Amino acid sequence: MDQIARTTKDLSQALRAACKAKGLTQAELAARAGVWQRTVSNIETGTSGA
Repeated sequence: MDQIARTTKDLSQALRAACKAKGLTQAELAARAGVWQRTVSNIETGTSGA
């Protein structure tokens, strides 16, 4: 990954691009990262999940 995420929008875009490049779903990424799928979704959408 050659991008630097400076904002939440940058992080969201970088995460989506990396998942797409690796062919991972949110659920697969969440399982690998040890977090809930909803957490990955919240990061991608920029929501707090609160």
